Amino acid sequence: PLFSCAEAVEVRGAIYGAELIVTVGGTPLPGVKVTKPSQMIISTPPLVAGAVVTAVQIVNGVTSDPSEPVTVMDTLAAFPNGLPAPEIDPTLIHQCGHTIAVRHIRGSKVTVFTNGADEITYTTGGDWTNLPPSKVPVELGHRYVAQQSLCTLNSGPSNEEEAVNPPTTMPIPVVDPAQPIAGQ
Repeated sequence: PLFSCAEAVEVRGAIYGAELIVTVGGTPLPGVKVTKPSQMIISTPPLVAGAVVTAVQIVNGVTSDPSEPVTVMDTLAAFPNGLPAPEIDPTLIHQCGHTIAVRHIRGSKVTVFTNGADEITYTTGGDWTNLPPSKVPVELGHRYVAQQSLCTLNSGPSNEEEAVNPPTTMPIPVVDPAQPIAGQ
């Protein structure tokens, strides 16, 4: 779902190198080159309830059919009791890392607090985002909390998570699927 007041949308499945054009309420936004087919975050003007959002991609001069239309929901109607607290996920934050992952309402603004202060806010388009805290790399014992907002709604804080020692050995990475799609 998309919610009013969000200032970005997430588009998945576009072809690497294609031109991606998102249309909001009948107005096409400037095209962007696809650099991350799994998740392109596209900045938008603040979304308005009832607006319809679609996307097309252009490859070698050929424009795709539009994506399924998504109608923007009214945030205040969708969350009459306020926004839920976001979740830091995974909860394990390692020293020397550069991001923490936060699950949140799609398109909300997420603020990450380090040690109860040192806040930094991000505009998101997805619902699970890797965010650098205000101080990187992560230091052992630092504590992290996230909060989200959308329109006039603010959530409570997430559970506090503390940075711990990294593993002594790193796992061997694996390509999954083993045979990726040619050209991607």
